[in-house]
Amino acid sequence: MDNPNDALKTLLSFCREDSRLKDAAPIAFFESSKARWTHGVPRLLFVLEGVYGLSGQQGDTIQERFCAAPALLYCSRNGWMQGIDGQQEPFVALSFSYFPSFLRSMVIDYDGVHEPPMPRDVFFTSRTAVGDEVFRLIDAIDSLHQAGQDDVAMEMLPLLYRLTLRFLRSLNETTSRHNDYSYKRWMWIQELLRVHCREGISREGIARQLHISPSYVSRLCRQFAQMNFQQLRRSFQLEEAETLLKQSNLNLKEIAVQCGFADSNYLIRCFRQKHGQTPSAYRKSLRRNEIYEN
Repeated sequence: MDNPNDALKTLLSFCREDSRLKDAAPIAFFESSKARWTHGVPRLLFVLEGVYGLSGQQGDTIQERFCAAPALLYCSRNGWMQGIDGQQEPFVALSFSYFPSFLRSMVIDYDGVHEPPMPRDVFFTSRTAVGDEVFRLIDAIDSLHQAGQDDVAMEMLPLLYRLTLRFLRSLNETTSRHNDYSYKRWMWIQELLRVHCREGISREGIARQLHISPSYVSRLCRQFAQMNFQQLRRSFQLEEAETLLKQSNLNLKEIAVQCGFADSNYLIRCFRQKHGQTPSAYRKSLRRNEIYEN
C-alpha cells in the first residue's frame, strides 16, 4: 500500500478495543543470547485471529510456543522473539516496534501457505515517535521484570497497546487535516533540526531558511509532533545524546557540546526528565547488559 494515509486507516481498522484485549494471554521475552540477532527496540504483537507460532528466549532457554488468539506478546529491547519458519497455521496479528524517533506498525495477515510478506499485509511507519509516556511505560515493564515481578509487568501490556492505539488515532486525525504544503515544511523542519543539532538552531533560523514565519514553525510542531518547538529540538538533541552514549567513549561535557546543550548539567537535567536516570547511569546500564550477554 503506497499511500501512508491509506495504510494508517487500514491499520486502524484492525485496531479494535474489545473484549479480546481483556482476554488476551500475555507473554513476554526479555533475554537474548549474544549469538541471536535482536531488533534492539521494544516490540508488541497482538494476535487477533488464528494461531501464531514463535520461538523466544525466556531466561536461559529457547522455547517454541503456539499462541492462539487473542494473545498479547511483548519483546524487550534486549529480548529475542521471532516467528517459526514454515508455519502452516494461518493467523492475523498487529505488530508494533518502538524506535526512538518513529513507530513501525504492521498488520500481518498470513494464509498458512505462501511465504511472507503477503500482498494483504499492511505496513505503516510514523513520522514521529510515540509520546514519552509510552517509553516510560516500556521502561517500567522492563524494570518490573528486573525486580522479579513479571506478573505485574504483564498486567501493563494492555495499557501499552491502548496508548499505542491512541497515538495512531491522533496521527490519523492530524493527517486527515494537513495539506501538502504544511507536510513538506514539517519534513524540512525535522531535517534542519537533525543537521543543525550541534548548533542548536533556533525557531527563527528555521523560519528564515524556509521563508515562513516563526509562529508557523511552532504551529507545525504542535500539529505533527504535539510538542512546542523547544521540546521538539530537545528531543532531537537527546536522541543524538543517546546514540553517543551507546556508540562512543566521549565524556558528558563532550557529548553536551556535540548535541547542542549549553553545558553538561543541562544535558543531565534533560536526560533525567526523559529517562528517569542520569546519562552516566544510562551508559553503565548499557555496558552491564553487554557484559551479561557476553
